[in-house]
Amino acid sequence: MILCGDVGGTKTRIALVDAASNGLRITAEEVYQSADHPDLLEIVRSFRRSYREGFERAGFGVAGPIRDQSVRATNLPWTVDARELAAELALPSVALVNDLEAMASGIAALAPPDLVCLNAGVADVRGNRAVIAAGTGLGQAGLFWDGREHQPIASEGGHADFAPADDLQDELAWFLRADLGRVELEHVLSGHGLVRIYRFLERTGRGEEPDWLAKEIEAGDPAAAISRAGMAARSKLAEDAIDLFVKIYGSQARNLALTLLATGGVYIGGGIAPKILSKLQSKPFLDAFLGSGAMRPVLEATPVHVIVNESCSIFGAARSAARTIRWGKDGSRRDVRVYAGPAELARAAREEFLAVGRVAIASRGKFTVSLAGGNTPRLLYESLVDADIAWDRVHVFFGDERCVPPEHPGSNFRMIREALLSKVAIPEKNVHRIRAELATPARAAFEYAAELREFFEVGESETPRFDLVLLGMGADGHTASLFPGTTMLKERERLVVADWVPRLESQRITMTFRVLNAAESVCFLAAGEEKAAAVRTVLQPAAGEAVPPARLVNPTDGRLVWMLDRAAAAKLERKS
Repeated sequence: MILCGDVGGTKTRIALVDAASNGLRITAEEVYQSADHPDLLEIVRSFRRSYREGFERAGFGVAGPIRDQSVRATNLPWTVDARELAAELALPSVALVNDLEAMASGIAALAPPDLVCLNAGVADVRGNRAVIAAGTGLGQAGLFWDGREHQPIASEGGHADFAPADDLQDELAWFLRADLGRVELEHVLSGHGLVRIYRFLERTGRGEEPDWLAKEIEAGDPAAAISRAGMAARSKLAEDAIDLFVKIYGSQARNLALTLLATGGVYIGGGIAPKILSKLQSKPFLDAFLGSGAMRPVLEATPVHVIVNESCSIFGAARSAARTIRWGKDGSRRDVRVYAGPAELARAAREEFLAVGRVAIASRGKFTVSLAGGNTPRLLYESLVDADIAWDRVHVFFGDERCVPPEHPGSNFRMIREALLSKVAIPEKNVHRIRAELATPARAAFEYAAELREFFEVGESETPRFDLVLLGMGADGHTASLFPGTTMLKERERLVVADWVPRLESQRITMTFRVLNAAESVCFLAAGEEKAAAVRTVLQPAAGEAVPPARLVNPTDGRLVWMLDRAAAAKLERKS
């Protein structure tokens, strides 16, 4: 469960989000008037008094630039600090991101009904994306493809200068400059901006304000009153104000699309767009967006959508929280856990597998895992048969394999198929086995490396990044098929290698340390007293002691979990 917040100048939404087997699901939610509260902590406390359910992570999107895990909210007298939130929530860390960064991240969690198309275009699925959202203020953000998924880019582009696109907008800029001096985009494209446009048209003789509307504006929210009157066509002045607002919105969406070369699409969010949707669907918006000149064909091919699911930023905050690394208790990336016996270890490993998998599915739409052979992992696999996870989004790979046919009793694939894969609804295409029965082990290794590159869409200089790599360890400290004294230990270029293991008098095919150490999470499973000496050598090495292969597994920017039973941990020195 993830605690999430979307902090805006007008409203703050707090929700509990379940990273369920098939995506993100809000289980509880409250909306607070931001101005009624002294700070975010007070709102969070209020929410937690109403909803007692526990959570493991937290993420918040806040309007304003994030600096050193802190932000001074743009349209609120609040300072939000991630460390204070983490202390309040008793969590190791909290994800704190810009509000538009959260919205951008949340797009991946949306379903087709959550978007309304303004321009179909021809989407480049790996192209940059742009997000623009007018509400209390104006937010802008981008997304770029990192080879695996779209990553958000925060910005404060709403505070850039307003660029008039025609003579009327030139007059508007001069009108506003008299009061504001420098005119920012947010001064025009926001709730307050709509009111300024309305006053500009009224005071320059371009329309008359009806008495009833003047009273509504004075009595309540001016922007809401103008929007209601204009969309209902009850006031020509209000309708003209919305029309000019929409043209400026189209022009700035165009500017942002060209700035980012957003061939992957432009997404219009914020509280205003759904309220004026029919105006955004009209010809003036699209004309302003497409413009003229050499870039018109590029813009015609750029999809444009309005986000109509108000939970988008909540989903984005959840996805940001899901990306945070959960460190060990000592603050390191290595987390050592000890359980009573193999059964207890397997149950805990099941929860780890499901937690990582659900976060990956919620964040990227799929879960990539490399499985290990051995008796201890087999207990885990058997426990997963009834697991609540979207198996159609799970992609299974194998860390190593013996050079035997897939039906051979010694095949890791056979063991895992019998224990798990044949008993769950995982598509055959999602099971990526090492074809060890090929003519030569070298050929099998080469083809598996090629399959990794194709699936993860990485080039020769890049390394596939698994969500989770499961590993066992032998009594000699080997892991996967990386054995002491073999040439495979020195391999730094290839992803998969085949080698002769003299002690076993057999060929093995294995992923290399290059792949293992690129994973987001690596989890060792070790049980039994015969592993105790190797566990101690890996986790608490003595000076001058030979380095076992398992000690060379140390993820570059991921987390490392050791799950042991008491027998395997028996030789570890207890730290006070």
